[in-house]
Amino acid sequence: MRIDRRTLLAGGLAAGAVLALQPAQTFAQPLWTGRAAGASRRSALFPGVHLVHGDLHNHSHLSDGMGDPTQLYTTLRAAGIDVAALTDHTVGASAFDRDVCAPVPSTVGERNPCRELFGLGEDGWQLVRSLADDADAPARYTALSGFEWSSPYLGHMNVWFSEEWVDPLRTGGLTADGLASIGLPVELLAVLLRTEFGALLTEAEIAGFLASVRDQEPAGMRRLYDWMLRRPGHAQGGGSDALVGFNHPNREPDVFDGFRYDERVADRVVSLELFNRRDDYLFEGVRDGMASPLVACLNAGWRVGIIGVTDEHDPNWGSAAGKGRAGIWLRTLTRLGVREALLSRRLFATREAGLALAATADGVPMGQPVPEPTGDVTFEVDLDLGPDLAGTPVTIQVLRPGPQVPAVADIVSATAGGPEPIRFSVPLDPADGDWVVLRVSDPSHPNDAPAPFEHPCNDRGLAYSSPWWLGGARRPAAATVARGAHRTRRMSAHDLAWWGHAH
Repeated sequence: MRIDRRTLLAGGLAAGAVLALQPAQTFAQPLWTGRAAGASRRSALFPGVHLVHGDLHNHSHLSDGMGDPTQLYTTLRAAGIDVAALTDHTVGASAFDRDVCAPVPSTVGERNPCRELFGLGEDGWQLVRSLADDADAPARYTALSGFEWSSPYLGHMNVWFSEEWVDPLRTGGLTADGLASIGLPVELLAVLLRTEFGALLTEAEIAGFLASVRDQEPAGMRRLYDWMLRRPGHAQGGGSDALVGFNHPNREPDVFDGFRYDERVADRVVSLELFNRRDDYLFEGVRDGMASPLVACLNAGWRVGIIGVTDEHDPNWGSAAGKGRAGIWLRTLTRLGVREALLSRRLFATREAGLALAATADGVPMGQPVPEPTGDVTFEVDLDLGPDLAGTPVTIQVLRPGPQVPAVADIVSATAGGPEPIRFSVPLDPADGDWVVLRVSDPSHPNDAPAPFEHPCNDRGLAYSSPWWLGGARRPAAATVARGAHRTRRMSAHDLAWWGHAH
């Protein structure tokens, strides 16, 4: 069935009816799955905070999505999402001093080819900020503005809470060398611009865009991280107010400079996506000889929380079952509360609407350092799948550092939704690596993206905790990884098509 504006408006009216029946305070009700009540928002393991489900990665007609951005926040709220963000791609629109895509109409259910190529610009960014401000309702619903910094070879990073936007064209993510490395030399880019967009761009604008690509410094993440250190209003722009996260890791070939660690911004690099859409990214790229993104990121020294996202491009934001979402343990359902939770890494990833996960290691909440553990580390896990799935058998895998994929220190069979937390102890030695993550899985179903060899995590993942770091607050020595060290494959056909290689 074709989804048109009338259908979306009808959906918006239905959403309003649902919201009118909900209590004014979101914390006063269980998680809402979009269909039924889910798990409790409280856990004895995490006093003083409440659980919300967030979707921090979504797209609209402002880049390569297929939906009207004015409908996004209402649609996500009706679907049971408590914290929502619109994060359209930024790519290269900063090359132009006008909205070059304005003449191209956007139709619900279809992509806008111009915005798909150039991404979000200044007019779109101001619209996103305005829509988020209008939708935000403290204590009931949190609406965030954001964007997805999208380099076709370095990778994509979500940016939240910033006053300003920036794109890869200005920050090392769209260079002549980088594009050539994925099979798109500047000469071919010039042909594409003139052939596909010659009616929209003047010859001077095409020449200016190509000059910007040629004139950049060598590709790399450092210039984005430099932007994060400058204040908004700086002559070169600034994002010192921004929090950022690594998106769908290992999909683009250079993988954030091989996850090269930068201590200057480490506290504000808050997340790693392990569920994106319906995909489990634990073994993404392993078949091609890459390290698991979880292993590569944490072994490089980043101290990120783990989240899931829908990365939705269709107009049915939040409603499709089985797509990723973030569990966020909040003190207050406000933008400041969400920011504090992200900085504290009180996060988990899941694909299950209504799932609650709280976990401690020696009494320390997930996302935090465990000071000087000796011998056995005792874990307590409060896992609730909601009233309909109480008593479901699950497996808890204790993930530890490995050279390519996580080592599994222990496997615990358990039952979800019991009256007491699941409790078990595991001998862990910081000398074997400084991080530990819990993976909750369904042993009765296979992993839809398994390792290419036998591994305990080849069953279906339900949730990932954020890591604990063993040995206190000391940061590990970061691995130095040369640019391109993780490139073992060229861009996929999908990604080349996305960045103007075909339409």
